[in-house]
Amino acid sequence: MDSIKEISQKSDNVVNAPLRSILDGPTLMVVTVEATTTRGRELATSKLQTIHRACSMTLSLDRAKHILTTYVQSRMNLFAPNLTALIGSLTAAQILNFAGGLTGLAKTPACNIPPLGSKNNKAQTGFATNVG
Repeated sequence: MDSIKEISQKSDNVVNAPLRSILDGPTLMVVTVEATTTRGRELATSKLQTIHRACSMTLSLDRAKHILTTYVQSRMNLFAPNLTALIGSLTAAQILNFAGGLTGLAKTPACNIPPLGSKNNKAQTGFATNVG
């Protein structure tokens, strides 16, 4: 148990930050348990390089996501100022994305807005295609 706490709190890793500050609880548990229950075989150099490249790509994607999220949040006051004032810039951007843009949101009946953000809504994912 002490090794799991040590892994989650140490910051001498690829990201130079404690894993607890990066991963959510369940993911942190899986990573630390897997790290402490290995069979002791070393990875081949090619596999280790592949893992490092994948980690670097994941970190780059996370940075890009943060930059895009910050940009979209900064522009929401221009696109939908009333909606942003009511529910915040991030939630407003997500609702616009689910609705397919401003025109899609304007055409959506009020009774259909709460399900837009539900976890079961898998009909539309990704970026809005009907930006109005």
